[in-house]
Amino acid sequence: MNKTFLTIFCWITIIILKISALELATSDIFVFRVGVVDMDKVLQNYPKAQQYEYNYIQMKNIKQQEISLIEQEIENLMKKKIEYTTELEQLNIQLKQLQQKQEVFVSTQNVEISSVEQKEYSQQIQQINSNIESRQKDISEIEKTISEKRNLLKEKQKEMESELDKYKEKSEAEIFASLYEIISEVAVEEKLNIVIEKSGILYGIPEIDITDKIIKHIQK
Repeated sequence: MNKTFLTIFCWITIIILKISALELATSDIFVFRVGVVDMDKVLQNYPKAQQYEYNYIQMKNIKQQEISLIEQEIENLMKKKIEYTTELEQLNIQLKQLQQKQEVFVSTQNVEISSVEQKEYSQQIQQINSNIESRQKDISEIEKTISEKRNLLKEKQKEMESELDKYKEKSEAEIFASLYEIISEVAVEEKLNIVIEKSGILYGIPEIDITDKIIKHIQK
């Protein structure tokens, strides 16, 4: 946020330089009175900026909680998919073993297999196939749900970024506008023609620093 204000403040400097030059004493000489301000310090002492930071963090936390819930749902679904996949593998192993036993049984019999035994094998194989089909369907449904949740997650993340950006842009504009008025008031009181961000200068005497005066205006 501070970097944004510094950029905006450079524009303040340019605008004030263009429209606030005061002609003094002689008709061909312009004398500029310059003031500097530490915007970081001003923002740290500006209730509106502090409230903005608090609201921004709160909004971000709420949105992040919604995203975290979806992420947790996806994680749970992934665990369930692994569980069902493992169960499906075991069912396929059981089916194969049962089919092998059936083949061995049939090949070793000298007499015709009784209808009861045939039915028993058929029922077991049918049950396992039914279970396999059910688990395959469950896995497909889970995969579909995971895909939907992932798409929802992306939408929520984009939505969060968009809302936070809009809130940030609006809040910074409001803070900038109110600070501009305060800085302008102090500049008029001090009879300054231009106000420069302190970090943008290499040298300046302490007397031209109006940061504390701006903070006093803020705290009125």
